[in-house]
Parts: sequence; C-alpha cells; structure tokens
Amino acid sequence: MEPLWWRVEELFHSALEQPESERETWLAAQTGADPEAREEVRSLLTADRRNSELSAQAPAARQAAVAELPAPSRRFGAWETGELLGRGGMGEVYLAQRADGHHSQRAALKVMTRNLPTPDGIERFRREREILAQLEHPNVARLLDGGVSDSGEPYLVMEYVDGLRLDQYCDRHRLSLGARLRLFLTLCGAVAGAHRNLILHRDIKPNNVLVTGDGTLKLVDFGTARRMDASSLETMAPLTPSFASPEQLRGEAVTTVSDVYALGMTLYQLLSGTLPFAGGKSAYETVQRVVEGAAVAPSMAPGVNPARRRELRGDLDNIVLKAIAPDPARRYASAESLAEDIERYLSRLPVHARAGKWGYRAERFVARHRLAVALSILLALTVLAAAVGLTVQSRQARLEAERSRRLADFLTHVMGLGYDRESGPVRSDGASARMIDVIRYAADRLPVEMVGQPELEAHLRANIGRVFEELGDTAAAEVNLRRGLALVDARRNPALAAELTDYLGRKSELEGDYESAARQYKEALRLLDAARGTVPAEVESVLVLNAWNEAWPPSEGDALLDRGTRRAREVGETSPIYAQVPFDRGLLHWHRGHPEEALPEFRKALAILDAIHPRPLEECELRQVWGQLELGRGNLQAAEPLMAESLPCLERALLPGEAHLMWAQLAHLILLVKQGHFKEAAGPLDALVAEVPRRRPKDRAMLASAIRWRDKALCQGTGACGK
Repeated sequence: MEPLWWRVEELFHSALEQPESERETWLAAQTGADPEAREEVRSLLTADRRNSELSAQAPAARQAAVAELPAPSRRFGAWETGELLGRGGMGEVYLAQRADGHHSQRAALKVMTRNLPTPDGIERFRREREILAQLEHPNVARLLDGGVSDSGEPYLVMEYVDGLRLDQYCDRHRLSLGARLRLFLTLCGAVAGAHRNLILHRDIKPNNVLVTGDGTLKLVDFGTARRMDASSLETMAPLTPSFASPEQLRGEAVTTVSDVYALGMTLYQLLSGTLPFAGGKSAYETVQRVVEGAAVAPSMAPGVNPARRRELRGDLDNIVLKAIAPDPARRYASAESLAEDIERYLSRLPVHARAGKWGYRAERFVARHRLAVALSILLALTVLAAAVGLTVQSRQARLEAERSRRLADFLTHVMGLGYDRESGPVRSDGASARMIDVIRYAADRLPVEMVGQPELEAHLRANIGRVFEELGDTAAAEVNLRRGLALVDARRNPALAAELTDYLGRKSELEGDYESAARQYKEALRLLDAARGTVPAEVESVLVLNAWNEAWPPSEGDALLDRGTRRAREVGETSPIYAQVPFDRGLLHWHRGHPEEALPEFRKALAILDAIHPRPLEECELRQVWGQLELGRGNLQAAEPLMAESLPCLERALLPGEAHLMWAQLAHLILLVKQGHFKEAAGPLDALVAEVPRRRPKDRAMLASAIRWRDKALCQGTGACGK
C-alpha cells in the first residue's frame, strides 16, 4: 500500500531522469493545475540535491576541544589557513581555504608540528599522504592535496568534515541502540575498505570518527596508519592506550585484528557510555590494565541504566567481548566478520559470538511479540492447500501419495509434533513461538525435507517468500523466491514461475527499487498469459493486483485493474483479496487528483476487512494510507486518529525497516511538524534520515522526504533556517 505522496513520488523519480536544466519546464507541464503537487516535488528535488552535495560541508556543531587564540593565516601552496581546529602529537590541523583564485573550496590542512621535523616524523607524514592517496571510500576523509611549504613544512590537505565525534553525535541525537549499531556498521565498512587496500589504521576511536549534520560518517586521521608490509613494519607508534590492543601496547606485530580490537572498544563505549579499563591514574596504569586484565561485559559496566543493561545482556555482550578478546586468535578475523555478527543481531539471527549452543539457538526463536501456535498451523494449512494442486497430469498420479506423505511429515515436524528429529520453535517455545521464526525454521528445513520434490519445494518457497516480504524481511524473501525460481521450469509450469516472479517484483517495490519491480511485474504478467486458463482465480487476482500501480500508462493500467477485479470477484466480494480492488481504485482516484472520490472506495475496502476476524494486517495499512490522504488534504483532525490507531499495529506486526512501517513512521512525524510540534519531531526525523540509507538505500523519495521535513522541523523549532 502506498504512502501519502505516492503521486508526488512518481513525479519525483521521473524528474530525476530529466536533465537538470529542463526539470522545471517538465514539472510544470506534468503538474498543470496542481500547484501543491508541483511544490512538493520541488521540495523533494531540493532535498535530494542537498543530500548529494553535502558531505563534509554539512552544518554541524564543530568540536570545541581546542581553546586557542586566532592564529595568523599562513600559505601552503594553493591554500591559506584559518582557525586552528585541533592539535595532536603528529601535527596541527587548520581550517583552510583555497586561495589560488581558481575556485572556492574549504578543507582541513594538517601541518607537521614545528618541533617534529625529524626524519622519522617526516617519514610518517609521507606515509600518511601515500595511504590517503590510495584510499577511495565514501566514509573515509579523502586527500585533496599535499606537499612542502616554502618554509619547508610538510602538509596535507584533506576533505573538511564539519561534524561531531561519533559518541557525541550518538548522545546529542539520542540515538537508539539499533541506530547506534547501524552507524557503527558504517564505520566497520570504512575500516574493511582500508584493510582491503592493505592499510591498518591503528588508532580507531570515537575522536577519529566524525559524523556530519546529515548523518554521514567519516573515518579520519591516518597519521599512525601503516601498510601491511613487513619491510616497513613499525610496531611502536603513537597510540591511545584505552583503545589500543594488548599486542600494540606490548610492542608486538600489529594486524587487522588489532583494528578489530579498537572497533570493539569503540562499540563498547557507544553501547555503555564508558570503557572497561577506564579510571587509571596514569597512562601506565591504563596500559597495565589492558595488558593484564579481562574486560567486564558492557552490560555490567558501571553507570549503565537497567533498561540498557537488559538490551546489552546476551548477544551484544558476547559480540563486544569477542571483538576485544586479549588473545588475537579469539577475536573476529576481520571487520567484515564483526559487522556480519551485528547484522545477524539486528536481524534476530543467532550470532557467531555465541555459536554452538543449542539452547541459545532455540532462545533466538523466543517471541518478542507473542503469537498463538494456531497462526502457525493456519499458515501451514494454507500452504498445504495451495500445494495440493501442484500436479494434475495423470502420469503423476502415482506420485501423489508420496508427495502428500512428505508434505504432511514436513508440516508435522514444523508444527513440533514429530519426535524423531530436532525440535523446532513451536515444540521448544510453545505458545510464545513467533510466526516468523516458525517460517524461518521451515525455510531452513526445505532442502532436507523436499529432496526429489523440486516443484513442491518451489511452491512452498513462493508462500514462504511472500510471508517474509509482507512482514518486512525482504532479504529472506528474495533468498527463498530466487531458490524457488531456480527449481522451476518456466516452460512446463509458467503459473508457478509467474507467482515467484510476481512476488520478487513486490519485494523490489517494497525496497524502493521501482525499476526492478516494473521489469519483474511485466515478466510475471507474460508468464501468466502463457499459463492462461490454468491459474486459480485466488492466485491470478493477487498477482495481477500486485502488479498494478499508478506508474502504468492509463490504458494499460486500467485494463490490468479490470482484469484483477474480474478474477477477484470470482473469489468472492467478501474476501480480503477483493478488498484490494476498491483500495486500488481509491489510489487511482487519488493519483489522478480526485482524493474526494478515493474516500468512498477506501470505506468499501475497510468494510470488507472489518468483517474478517481476527482483523488482518491489511486493515492497519489501509487506515494508515487513509490517514495520509487526509494529511495531504490538510485535514489534520481526521488524519490523527487514523494514523495513531494504525501505527502501533504496524509496529507490532512488521519488522523494523519494512516499507509500510517506515512510511507510516515518517507520516506520523510529518503530522507532528504540521501540528507545530517541531522540537518533538526534529530528533526522530534526524534519526530517520540516518536510518533510511541503511534500511532502504534505493528509496531516494523516502530519503528526500525525510530530509525535507527534518530541515523544516529544525528551521521552525530553532529559527536556524537556511543554515
């Protein structure tokens, strides 16, 4: 189901395809007498352009770590220095401006400390320049220039990152645990990129990770970095004792797992607000604690509040302790391995830091939202009913008994009623088992249980993939749907191939990848046409209505909607499948600029869904979209109860990052802004701006909308408009 601005979103994506110089003319022609839509698209294009252009120049509070009198400007090649930004053991960093008259550009200029022009210091400076020159990564501050000044001082000119250090950014924006982990994953990606270029950073810590006002993370300060080159191995170098690994402190060889240790310490601080070996009276005492002591788990660190303690206990404790293990051999082998375990935690999968414990793996299936086992059985019966009609040819009749037996055995095992094999989530967790965990367990068992039954397995994967995508786990949906397609001969069974392909289109649409979705839907419709006359009405109607959207040319779209309506009517006008018909017709009216005609259609759809018990998830989605329509009409009084009722329902039913849920959360925050609650909305909108690229990297419309309303909330709430 589409968000409030789905018409604006279509225009926005189409506008992006036009040459920038022609966008305004094109937009005026497309919107005609609809100035509101035109202004909405303009604002999205402005936000998208800002998001593309802002990197280190995004406005943010700069670190107030250096209290210096203004330094006199100095010239370094084409650059002129301004204020002193910071000072370390290797050099001083100034805000610099290009002064050669060619073009205006700000940068950070690092010059070697005047009392350090020793051969060793000069060599370190040269190495830093070489390292930065070969690093190309969006989350590493890039090298712009470098050389030796007229007075003989080596200098580097780097991208200027106007932002907060990592821990300050998280605290200032009150990021949730999940948001902190997702930002940390970006840092892991930057470190992994350096390692792929055979570069060790050797001084990873929050001070050396900056986050700009738009949420862009940058890894900085490669002053102590080294290539993984034995011929130039240097073990003793400037370091930060609280973040340096035991082998660094002992002067032993430094490897990628030494950077993993520093990442682990950084994560420890982000999650607990402290460090395990903090509190030493001197640097020497801190070093002794690191080398000789064992770290306490983050959940047990002093000062951690009880709620956060519960969140950290278990998986996150184990992840952090594995990363900072004193023995390098017991740590994660790479930054990618650490990131993978965090991804698994966020996806509620077993983490490798606790691998091999059967009881733990069962625990990961325990419900956070309790769901009756009856739902699992109902799903299984639905799958069974759909699978029964897979084979109709007489030559396969003798195989029916075997297929039925295999399917019944599989479903019995999934529901936890078998005693001859390992236990599933229903058997181990009973009434607390979550449906999605039952489905994951079923998907994992398919290759073993369905050996020799490729079409049956493909049909089951189609149903499982659809459940995953509706609940928001599009990655798992894609895995199952593609595995199902690989098992199907589309020439022999075009109907099943159409079903799998159509669900892949739905998955792409939910991820915001509309180009892929359009290709997959067209292929599914081609396969449906090839299977004409053999596809049940309840299947074809769902597939056709899935494929319909407002982006189709009017004649083709209307014909497609009529086809879906005819087949859905065969299923029955009181079925939830048929409820999609008036809903889609309402969207069509909305898209064509007649929202008042959409409302009666929404009421028809809601009346059908209201009569179904228990109420389906589609009812929550319908109420949410209806609320967004009222929001777009400026009827805030009607929008608020619809959105307030549906948002908690979606949050309970869907996984974090699911498309409908994120659009609903954004719409709720837009409602707050329109109601004048600017400060209340600004922080969550800022967090959403940081979350969208992670969750929905292809959905530029959502990102642009979030940026636009975040900026409006900040502007109205603080008066800092235009900064």
